Amino acid sequence: MTIFNYGIDHLTPGVALDIVEGRTKGALNEEATQKILASRQNVLDITEQEKIVYGVNTGFGSLCTTIISKE
Repeated sequence: MTIFNYGIDHLTPGVALDIVEGRTKGALNEEATQKILASRQNVLDITEQEKIVYGVNTGFGSLCTTIISKE
């Protein structure tokens, strides 16, 4: 089975379909895992500091002034 390495390999619509249909297996390497964890920490920091960041703790588009509680 083919392996697709998130964060390294180039994702195309065809590759995405192969993953969805089970012909390719997606895998996370250590670098990608560390980037995900860092991004998660950034979001946690934003919510703890009560910063207003579009799309993180607000709605999108016309709901951009709607604040989403951290709960």
